[in-house]
Amino acid sequence: LLPFGAVAAGVAWARMPRRVLPAVVAGVAVLAAGWVPYLTTSSPAQLGVDATGDLRLASAEGIGQELAELADPDERVLVVWAAASVYAYAGREPATPYLWFRPVRYIDGASEAIVDEVAGFDPPAAIVLAQPPALLDPGGELSRLLERRYLREATVDGIPIYALRE
Repeated sequence: LLPFGAVAAGVAWARMPRRVLPAVVAGVAVLAAGWVPYLTTSSPAQLGVDATGDLRLASAEGIGQELAELADPDERVLVVWAAASVYAYAGREPATPYLWFRPVRYIDGASEAIVDEVAGFDPPAAIVLAQPPALLDPGGELSRLLERRYLREATVDGIPIYALRE
């Protein structure tokens, strides 16, 4: 949207009466003075939390680092039920094509496909429980698979991380 906003601002600037320009410049300066320090001193995680209200974003980098330690670069990992930012920080291939919660929740068969992936021949090397398994697996199959096939290896900000048993 930035290019469109820039064009719109340019058109507005060109059509603005010259007597109004000092007030507009002063207003922009006041807004910038308030936002620039916040934008330049806040961490990317904090900016993400503030923009979305999703507190999990504050933990995404730490969780991603843990996943990177638990899984080799060529191994796949899974975030239950989804968190694209964790995958990005981990630098590991997701075990599922679903990177956001909404598709997992609303696409028929998506949560079942994730459970099947964990139950399959080549399960994810590590799993993060960013959300409760029962949220989209009320039958408890995912929880049973975690108990049988995985060991709890770490916790980041209260979020458990499991590694596949050897």
